[in-house]
Amino acid sequence: MHVLVTGGAGYLGCWVVRQLLEKGHRVRVLDRFCFGTGPLDSLLPNEELTLLEGDIRRLQEHPGLLEGIDAVVHLASLSNDPTCELDVDMATDVNVESTVELAKKSAEHGIARFVLASSCTVYGHGVFEILDEESPANPVSTFGKSKLSAESAVLRMRNNRFEPTVARMATMFGWSPRMRFDLAVNQMTATAMRHGRIVVRGGGNQWRPFVHVRDAASAIVTLVEAPGNLVSGEVFNTGSDLYNVVIKELAKRVATHFSGIEIETAKDDDDLRSYRVQFEKIRSRLGFHCAYSIDEGIDEVRAELADSGIDPFASRYFNVHRMKELLATPVADGGEPG
Repeated sequence: MHVLVTGGAGYLGCWVVRQLLEKGHRVRVLDRFCFGTGPLDSLLPNEELTLLEGDIRRLQEHPGLLEGIDAVVHLASLSNDPTCELDVDMATDVNVESTVELAKKSAEHGIARFVLASSCTVYGHGVFEILDEESPANPVSTFGKSKLSAESAVLRMRNNRFEPTVARMATMFGWSPRMRFDLAVNQMTATAMRHGRIVVRGGGNQWRPFVHVRDAASAIVTLVEAPGNLVSGEVFNTGSDLYNVVIKELAKRVATHFSGIEIETAKDDDDLRSYRVQFEKIRSRLGFHCAYSIDEGIDEVRAELADSGIDPFASRYFNVHRMKELLATPVADGGEPG
């Protein structure tokens, strides 16, 4: 297939692009490249890959974007709570309105498969002890609310010619060419390695599910390739039952990979988000299994940090810091519109 991947140079996107190419698909990427094209540079010799620089909010600037496309993977978004809270209107514009517009245009172009990357954060403060796709959503953040709104709008568009499907991602971890250290496992590993301590925020008693970024990419590819009768109009929690972890226990788990680590619990407000998620549906219906454990991810991040020598606390590795920089940059120089 010829697959459009929005946000294809991102933390998850660059792995999705790589895996699609490895499976023999052609890939067209639309991305703002806020962090540059570096995450995809090693793939550029592949003639089946094309890159387009553009903003998902301005699809009219790319009239040929969907020509010849067979499937769309929509990853482009403001992708965590702090980033969305910087500008709630922008979060709605990017995560909801632009998503709906892309889905409409995809349907108008006769593109059947539309895979939307969402998040388990839509469960927010979980209403049940264990949550599956039929459990009520209860988002408590702008990010969670925007993702739920996008899901609902896109799934309502389903018909016999348009097959939207949603991947509700667990919290990702692991190394990526476009690295992030604003994710719990990655951040704890970096602070343990560089500072000899781990800071637990939000009280530490909140549940979170986790998934390695390469497993998340594999799940996306699975949804692209799956028969329509298995995925059309469906939501899939994406992760593994094995990797639901209480945050304070996650800190202890990371600490076992080092020596002499102190664990501190910050005196801040309790995190309202707590969700323990079931992943039976994607496993039983599509045969999806996670290949990478949390412990393997910790070791991977530790080894890559040692080899690369990068500063994991630099602003480029935190989405909210990068967005602040863009908001402060004049539009003429590539910043955000006011």
